[in-house]
Amino acid sequence: RLDGTKGKQADMVAPYLLLATACDGSMRTSATPTTVRIVCNNTLRMSEQSLSQGARFVHTGDLKGKLATARLVLGFAHKELERLDEQIRAMVNQRPGSAAIASFLDRAFRATFAAPSADDVEATEKWESKRRETQHRWADIYKLECDRTPAIAGSVWAAFNAVTEWHDHERGRFEDVATSDARVHSNLFGVSHVAKSKTLKLALSLV
Repeated sequence: RLDGTKGKQADMVAPYLLLATACDGSMRTSATPTTVRIVCNNTLRMSEQSLSQGARFVHTGDLKGKLATARLVLGFAHKELERLDEQIRAMVNQRPGSAAIASFLDRAFRATFAAPSADDVEATEKWESKRRETQHRWADIYKLECDRTPAIAGSVWAAFNAVTEWHDHERGRFEDVATSDARVHSNLFGVSHVAKSKTLKLALSLV
C-alpha cells in the first residue's frame, strides 16, 4: 500500500506467487513472484533481469521432498517480494520532472521496438509514426495515472505504470485481458513481459 497525504487515494499492489507447469509433464513447474496493481489491474513480473525465471523444480513422489521444495519456493518468493517493495517505493519517491519523464518514455519505446536501418526509408517512417503515436498514448496514460492517484503524481512509478498498463491492456490486437489467453500469456511470459522488464531497468536507472 502506497499512501499519499490525507485525502489522496492510495496505490495498492497485491503480491502473488505465479505457479506454471505443463499438463503433459514436458516442463518443470516454475514459481515466480508477481504482483497485481489494483488501480489499473496491471500484472507486474518485475525483475532486473531481462526475463525472470523464478524457482524451477520437478515433481517427486516423496512427501518430505515436496515439503522441502515448498519451503524453498516460499522463502524465495518472500525475499523477491521484499526487494520489489523496495524498488517500488524508490520509484514512488523519485519525481524527476516532465523532461526526464518524456525522455524515459522515449527510451522505453526504443528499448521495446528497435529502430530499423536508416537506409530503409519506408520502415523508418512507419517506425517514427508508431513512436509518436505510442509515446503520445503513454503520456495520456501517465497523466491519467497522476490524476486518479495523486499520491504518485509526477513519480517514476507513475511513468513506469503508464507503459506497463499499455502493454497489459492495449498492445497488439488481442482481446480484453479478461477473455484473451494470448494476452495473459504475453503479459506473464511473452513479449509484453520482456518489454516491461526492460522498462523496469530504465525506471530504476532514474532512482
